[in-house]
Amino acid sequence: SVLKYRSTSASTSEIATQLNINWILTGEVMEMRDNIKVNVRLIKAEEDRQIWADNYLKRLNVQNIFEIQDEIAHHIVESLKVKLSNGEAGATGLPRADNLESYCLNARAKWYCDQRTKSGMLKAISLYKQALGIDENYAMAWVGLADALMLLHDYGYIERDEVMPEAELALNRAYQLEPKMAETQATLGLLMADKRKIKEAIAKLELATKIRPGYSDAFNWLGWVYNVQGKAELALVNSMKAVELNPLSPEAISNLSLAYLHMGELEKAIRQAKHIQVLNPEWTTGYLYEAIGLLFKGDFNAAEKLLHNLEVNWAGNVVDNLLAMIWYRTEQFRKYEKAKIGFQENGDHFGTALCLAMEGNHNETLVSLSRIKIWDYWNSIAIFSLLRSVFQPVKEKPEFLSILKNARSYWGA
Repeated sequence: SVLKYRSTSASTSEIATQLNINWILTGEVMEMRDNIKVNVRLIKAEEDRQIWADNYLKRLNVQNIFEIQDEIAHHIVESLKVKLSNGEAGATGLPRADNLESYCLNARAKWYCDQRTKSGMLKAISLYKQALGIDENYAMAWVGLADALMLLHDYGYIERDEVMPEAELALNRAYQLEPKMAETQATLGLLMADKRKIKEAIAKLELATKIRPGYSDAFNWLGWVYNVQGKAELALVNSMKAVELNPLSPEAISNLSLAYLHMGELEKAIRQAKHIQVLNPEWTTGYLYEAIGLLFKGDFNAAEKLLHNLEVNWAGNVVDNLLAMIWYRTEQFRKYEKAKIGFQENGDHFGTALCLAMEGNHNETLVSLSRIKIWDYWNSIAIFSLLRSVFQPVKEKPEFLSILKNARSYWGA
């Protein structure tokens, strides 16, 4: 989350405000032949005041890199007089790498994967495999490889059969090496969500948050799981925690934006969606959530402009569905009718049901919804919460309740 500040001209207080933090650790690392020198300073951000500083000169190898990290961490704890419980003290470290080059490749791969673009995740996979080529017993790299492969499928960039077998093999290897590691448990949770076993996914992700309370992705994925189920308050709590831990994660912020949309807090949702666009302009989810917020506010022209030619791979036919809503409400009936016919011809039963519901054709709405066999991310998010108001007239009908039950059953809930 701090890589963008490596060459920044922003002041300490500006950085602290952007990251919502109280303390900043800053310093320099210098390599001198076979040695490494690390100068560090701990700054109280609000006062822009240095309260502690030290330097370390060590021989450069992978063991000393981790020793230096541990020394600095413990000195900071002592300086701040922070008291850690036994569980917290044991959870502050990550499994050790045995090779410095493998460690660095893994760190770079994680950064690329966090961008959540197809090119970023493909680059991450290449780097993870390079790391494992050097150290085949590096559990963190196996976890990262599994994450990147699964997310490639989850985001709709690559078909399931092309990546999931390899992802499961990578995760199994990580489990053999570090079964109790928070990252291993969280990735197991991600796999369970992909398999539509939502109860097991939640259990694994919650375990990961207990093992390492500072692991942002575990809270992030919990927020996503609850968002898909339409459980807005739980989604909000976990997404807020994920953003607190990693305030520059586009995916964590996107889940926070979606949670606000569920809650009807449209200005907050739009603000977070715009923040995503600043962090990663290539990732289209930010534009989608801003468009939904604008649509709900009644700013149809602005929403339509954002949705024009937008592609959001993970969300199925979301763009066409939302455009149909806009065209119906703005009486652009030629465009609307063309979209509706397209839904019918292409087997988009949810899109068809959406049109029928807006037109007040309740019986046919229920018939179309009953034809849905696969409840993908968009359909689920919409039916459980986001677009429930569109289906308000049929919400008490036994047929609709049965449809909801089938949708939840599809997700293993």
